[in-house]
Amino acid sequence: MASEWKKTTIEIESVTLSGSAFASSSEGNVFVPARMIEVSDVREGDIIFATLRENYPDKQDIAPWLCARLHIDHPESVMPDETDEEAPQSPPPHVASNVVPLVRGTELIDAARDQMFLILLGLTQPELNDLVLDVVHHEACTTEDILFSILSVNSTPKEEFSKVERSAHDLIQKTIETLYDSGKILKATYTSMTEGSVSTELITYSTTQRANDETFF
Repeated sequence: MASEWKKTTIEIESVTLSGSAFASSSEGNVFVPARMIEVSDVREGDIIFATLRENYPDKQDIAPWLCARLHIDHPESVMPDETDEEAPQSPPPHVASNVVPLVRGTELIDAARDQMFLILLGLTQPELNDLVLDVVHHEACTTEDILFSILSVNSTPKEEFSKVERSAHDLIQKTIETLYDSGKILKATYTSMTEGSVSTELITYSTTQRANDETFF
């Protein structure tokens, strides 16, 4: 089923440490990816005309909408100058009535982290291929190494993966297998024995160019 799209003004309510942001709108909370915030130089308090699409189903309780585009030059976009002493310090009452309460503290951080995995799930196959190849060209990596290197976030033990982390892991594994089948990356399997004589396997991947530059197997 196709996603619903909207065009409306949003107000940037908070910017997270990872660079992404949450905004309010007449439609509800909006998640704004970090890349849009960085490119557009958007800050808290800015009111921007934006194109929105429905957020992923398991994240709609946090932010029903995902920002697809910020229209900075639109007549309805208002980005106050920080030096403007007359700029309002708080939204007027009629604006506040449209503000949906935002999650805070660790919930906000967790929501931003999950959203990064959701953005990864929305990438095209060529984009995924390029990201995986870039990571494994620098060093041999496991699937988990590749996943967390792409997102630049702290790793989580596989047995503690959330649903969205599991989905992202499976997508990266599928991408790796496709690249392996096409001969663009190589696989190395290492087997070790524990004290209880239980064998464990570690599988790493590298580009064919890296394998030619150093001993991989």
